Amino acid sequence: MKEWWGKNKDNVLLGLLVAYVISLAVVTVDQVFGPWIFLPEMDKQIKVQISKLSSSDPTAQQQAIDDLVKTKGDFAIKALINLLDKTDNQQTKTNTMNVLKTITGQDLGNNPDSWKLWYQQHKSEYP
Repeated sequence: MKEWWGKNKDNVLLGLLVAYVISLAVVTVDQVFGPWIFLPEMDKQIKVQISKLSSSDPTAQQQAIDDLVKTKGDFAIKALINLLDKTDNQQTKTNTMNVLKTITGQDLGNNPDSWKLWYQQHKSEYP
């Protein structure tokens, strides 16, 4: 083992340095460009959480609400308004409205048209 380390130490250390620099680059890109660089993945996560809003399981609904408010926030507004427009399930509408109220600080009820109008006027504030 000592002999192998003696021969390969420089390559191992160089590999570790390269891995460290790459990880710094990823963190920097995320900080500089924000989550926009990872939007396709975020869109998938938003769709999963929105589907849970319609679940018959109250625990799944609450998890989706918490995740949409805390993690997805501003990025979920348009999808939430679309859900409010499409669903006939009153519990889903209530959950969706509560998420929108929490994220935006607005109380526009569960009328999709009110939320669409508000979003058209404020979409530049949200990614």
